This record gives sequence, C-alpha cells and structure tokens, in this order.
Amino acid sequence: MKQKHRIQLVSFWAALAAPLMMACADAAATGKRVMPWDLAALSQPPKVHPTAERPAQGMRSFFYEGAHYKGKPTWVFAYYAAPQGEPPAGGWPAVVCAHGGGGTAFPAWVTQWNKNGYAAIAMDLEGHLPGGTYFGVEGNFPTDVGHENAGPKRIGWFGDIALPDKEQWFYHAVADVILANSLLRSFPEINPTTPISPPSGPAPRLFQEPPAKSKFLAAAESPNRFGFHWNCNAETHYLVGEGMGRAMVELLGGPKAPANPTGPAEKK
Repeated sequence: MKQKHRIQLVSFWAALAAPLMMACADAAATGKRVMPWDLAALSQPPKVHPTAERPAQGMRSFFYEGAHYKGKPTWVFAYYAAPQGEPPAGGWPAVVCAHGGGGTAFPAWVTQWNKNGYAAIAMDLEGHLPGGTYFGVEGNFPTDVGHENAGPKRIGWFGDIALPDKEQWFYHAVADVILANSLLRSFPEINPTTPISPPSGPAPRLFQEPPAKSKFLAAAESPNRFGFHWNCNAETHYLVGEGMGRAMVELLGGPKAPANPTGPAEKK
C-alpha cells in the first residue's frame, strides 16, 4: 500500500503525542471520539508574514499564523527552502521538521533534507525566535527569546495539563505542525499527492554509512556527542517520528498503523 501524501512528518519528541493519548483516554471514558482540534480549519493554509528576524543562508524565514490563543491567532516562526534547480514532474516531495522540547527552528535540518531532494520547513513550536548555535542557527542570538504573537510556553513536561485544552502547549504544538503541513501543500513547487514510499519500505537515509554498521551510534560517534535522544541517531529519530505520524493518521480515521517500525531495531 502506498502513502497518500508526499509530505512526511518528522518529529523528534514523543511528547507531541500527549494530547492524542489524553483524547483517547477521554474517548474510552465517554464512548465517543474526542478530538480537540478543528481539522477542517487546520487543513487550510495559514496566512504568512515575512520577517527579517533571524535570517539563515539559503532559505526563507517567516511567521505563519498558528492556533488561536486567548482570542487571537499565534504566530509561528519558520525556515523554509526547496532544493536548487527545477522541481521534478509534479513538484518537490516535502518534509515537516518538528523539534523536541527545548528545540527551535533548525536551519541545518532544512538544508539536510534539501540535499536529499526534499523541500522542508522547520518551525519553532515554543513561541521563540531561534537562538543558540545548534543545527545551523546563525547569529549567536540568545536562546529562549519570545515574540509578541507567541502562544503558550511549555511548562516543564506536563505542567499545564490542568488548563483547558486550547491553552496547553501540547495542543498548540500539534496544531502548528498540522498547519505547517497545510502550508507546504499550498506552495506551487510542492507535490502534495505523489507517494513517498510504501509503509513497509526503508526510511530515507539522511546520512550514508557502511551497510554492516549498526544504525545505533554510540555517543562518541554521534553528532554533538550527546548521550541522550538516542545519541542524536538521525535514523532512529526518523523511525520514532514515522511511527507517531502513522499512529496519528490512524487516530484520525486513516489506514491502520503497522505493528512494528520500519527498518532495523535499535541495538540493546
């Protein structure tokens, strides 16, 4: 079976699934499906506001309008770029790059996907402007700098769980990822319908490595020598995001997610 869309969600933090788990719990208690998001509204491309803030070489930076917060739309900072040259017949395949907690819009993620033939968008889901120096962020700006049209900030892990759904950071993070997907689909150079790969096929390889080498990299071998987040193993992150994306599609009434992730298992 082929995927219906060529836009692929790449998520690097399983906490984005929290609102889905809460929705499932509510549904089990009431016997009804509970969906806090207005999917019809989120499927429409959001309004875009160009900005000169936090430029990154070779890509566009802008705000797009996110989920409403206390009566007005939030603005979400994003980087976007497509590969150089003429797009293939039907347009470029595209990727939505969603960061984890404490992350931001990372230009290097966009650049890496461009090198592999994909258009890509990376956005900040915590109401910040990009700062720091990780993953291609330029200018050496401070981290954790907000802007006047930001939505709610993340409070620890689940510090806002007692608030109404639409005031929780997790609600906004999921909504803003869906809106990024809708925005990409509206760009004329993007192919929104051609399959990317069958569900049982291999994940796209971001980095080449010897076939015999395990896909799990030790911290000393991995980017930034991190000893967490699967030691920054890009393929494992991809598989986590792929599994979450397919589970979300199933929850929203689409094809059933496969029981096992695509690709090699993580080494114990």
